[in-house]
This record gives sequence, C-alpha cells and structure tokens, in this order.
Amino acid sequence: MGTFRPLRMESLRSNYTLMPNLGSQLNDAIYSAALTYNQQIDNILTELRLLNKELMNMSTEMDNLTAQVHANSDLLDSAVTLINGIANRITAAGVDPVALDALTTELKAKDEALAASVTANTPASPATPA
Repeated sequence: MGTFRPLRMESLRSNYTLMPNLGSQLNDAIYSAALTYNQQIDNILTELRLLNKELMNMSTEMDNLTAQVHANSDLLDSAVTLINGIANRITAAGVDPVALDALTTELKAKDEALAASVTANTPASPATPA
C-alpha cells in the first residue's frame, strides 16, 4: 500500500500546473460572456428607447387627431342644425317675398361661412407619386 499513495499524489501533482490556466480560462470565459450580455442588454435598452420615442409620437398624433375629430364633429353638428332648420324657416316664410328674400340672404351668408369653415378644417390632400 505504501507505493500506491505516492503514485496517486504524483498524478495529482502533474495536473497542478493546469489549475492556474483553468482559472485564467474560466475568468476569460466569464468576462467574455459578461461583455456579450452587456452588449445584448445595451441593444435591448436602445430598442426600448426607440419604442418609447415612437409611442410618444403616436400619443401626440392621437391627441391631434382627437382634437380634429372634435372640431369636425362640432362643425357637422352646426351644419345639421342649420339644414334641419331650413325647412321650418321656408314653411314659416310661406309666400311672403320679403321673408323669402331675407331667408335667401341669410342662407347665402351661412353657406359662405360653412364653406370657409370646411375649407379651413380640411387637410390638404397628400401628393400622389407619379
């Protein structure tokens, strides 16, 4: 039994020189993995920042669209009220030429105001590519 123990110890001793290399390789591998993961995290953060910026732009666009829809709805409601009242006013004017002339003048004025409002609130058509 005496000779077996030293042989076993000698086999371990020959591998002892591999231990510092193994430690260095392990450190290098950990460092390389950390660099890779840090780069991936940086890429993810960059993408998240871009998505956040796009989301903020979309939010602003949605606010603008909502405001425009409200403006258009108010304009349409006014036009509907005007149009619904025309029949009643014509009936009320009957055949009186003075009343009919006054109604015609009023309708022309409102027609011009309505046309100007529609023009002001209608966005320009995008140019079609040739």
